[in-house]
Amino acid sequence: MPTLLPENSDVDLTISVDRSEKITVTAYFPSIDFSTEVNVQSQYNSISLEKVEDLLFELTENEIISSSEFQNYFEQLSKLKKNPDIDTLRIIFTQLKTYGREA
Repeated sequence: MPTLLPENSDVDLTISVDRSEKITVTAYFPSIDFSTEVNVQSQYNSISLEKVEDLLFELTENEIISSSEFQNYFEQLSKLKKNPDIDTLRIIFTQLKTYGREA
């Protein structure tokens, strides 16, 4: 920041996400007419089929998901090995992470 920001100053935030899921946050401070931009690392950039499988096995070993749920997810992941689809993989990963938080 080029100068001190007055107390209770407004800030305008703009959040942009492109097709590659690069997240950019732009903050504009009208009281000092200053903008700054920050790139944010997405948690999904490093997702892999192996990472999702590991999480599935971990949830099963800790009895957080049932054997039928395990079977359902395992079948979905097996299909992804033959026909990779990052969007489906991300959906499964998010669902499994939700189980982990509920435990």
